Amino acid sequence: MKKINPDEAYLQLLFAFLEIEMIPEAIMLELERRSEIDQFKKNEVVHEAEQESTHAYFIVSGIMMCYVKKEAGNVVKWFRSTGDYAYSMDMYKTFLGAEYKPAGNTLIALEDLVVVKILHEDVKWLEDNSPAMKSLLHKHLIHYNQVGLVRRAFEDMDPDNRYQFMQRHMKLSLDRIPDVYLSSFLDLTLPEVKKAKEYFNNNSN
Repeated sequence: MKKINPDEAYLQLLFAFLEIEMIPEAIMLELERRSEIDQFKKNEVVHEAEQESTHAYFIVSGIMMCYVKKEAGNVVKWFRSTGDYAYSMDMYKTFLGAEYKPAGNTLIALEDLVVVKILHEDVKWLEDNSPAMKSLLHKHLIHYNQVGLVRRAFEDMDPDNRYQFMQRHMKLSLDRIPDVYLSSFLDLTLPEVKKAKEYFNNNSN
């Protein structure tokens, strides 16, 4: 895996930010000072379910996936890609100051992954000291909530509509995600995922 130049990584992240919000130079410099570049190989674990959540991640390149272990097997919760803000839900324990039921999130690199890794406290500092950063994170969270609401409506959708509807709400191409993970994420069988993907690709041009 090629080692990325930190200056290049922060520049790529800035370009991703600028598609959403204009971030002041002083805040970008502060983000650089408070964070570090990290890299993970494909299928490498970023955060174990039992691990204390200390950091969040701004994704420079690649895909991160979150899943939780259930009695019936692993359930995929989300995917994040270039420019996204990713974290274990256990991060909220840092700020609530009360007992918090562990989320059991496992985060893994679905592709070779480059991230800007930053402490939760430092993300909060950036948010508290920059309206632009606060707006950026808020827009990310709104988008993630919208994707979550789409998934709640799956019961009333056939497989083709689930795939199409989710693709319209996702920033990354679902073609980059192995069918076995899409099956869990979309709550479809593998044959249904394959058929829905083929239908979408044949009708999206």
